[in-house]
Amino acid sequence: MYRRLPLLVLALVSLYACSKSPPDSLPAAAPAASADGPPRYDAELVYVDFTARDPRALEKYRQGPFIVTGRLQKVHIVGAGELQLDLKAADPAHPVRVWLKSDPACDGGRDCPEQVALDTLPRGFKVYLECERATLQDGMPTVADCVLTGASGRAS
Repeated sequence: MYRRLPLLVLALVSLYACSKSPPDSLPAAAPAASADGPPRYDAELVYVDFTARDPRALEKYRQGPFIVTGRLQKVHIVGAGELQLDLKAADPAHPVRVWLKSDPACDGGRDCPEQVALDTLPRGFKVYLECERATLQDGMPTVADCVLTGASGRAS
């Protein structure tokens, strides 16, 4: 009996150590979240989430800021300081609409530098936008209160 005691103690110590160790699988982070910035979502993912209308999937778009990436489909200059972009989605006939924050420095007499720069970009150019919220407006996924954070990539 005493020869089995060290084996029993070893088994108990192992069980105790296993119960105190961290779990094997950590909770999943937000899609494309990075440690040094807000979560990143591709425009095609935004489109899929909004067409599925899953409340759990849509909740993440109420918690800005987040980065939206996508291929430029069309630029609309709506008014002085107001710019709207259409980003390519899974269905090209139904793009993801993006509203950029209006620039108070712009007036009706001149184009803003950001508008001029975006007008020169070719269709399909990948853009990166930091946005505050996304909703479904008139059946179209719409991302609002965005600023252009960079544009990196080539048209394809």
